Amino acid sequence: MKIKLLISLFFPLALFSQTPEYYSSIDFTQTGEDLKAQLTSLITETHTNQLNYTSSNSVDTWDVIKQSDLANPTSDDVLLIYGFNDYDSSTYNDRTRHKDLSCHSSS
Repeated sequence: MKIKLLISLFFPLALFSQTPEYYSSIDFTQTGEDLKAQLTSLITETHTNQLNYTSSNSVDTWDVIKQSDLANPTSDDVLLIYGFNDYDSSTYNDRTRHKDLSCHSSS
């Protein structure tokens, strides 16, 4: 009984699932290095907006992170991936930091 129920629940999902158009050039019967090479080619051919890691003359990775990692749209704080222990009693600032504070600034 349980098997019939599971099949009836998951069969429609398998029947109607499709690979997104973006991946249409990928041969998913490949594995390992062959599949990795195909995916690498797809990414390098389609992701053409490359950013410098750091630059004082143009938009770089750090400028983008100040926008993409905001804690919320009205905040000036970015979310920290690894966290930060600042040894005070507030846990809020252990997961966020003001977007202009960074480990690579002159200060």
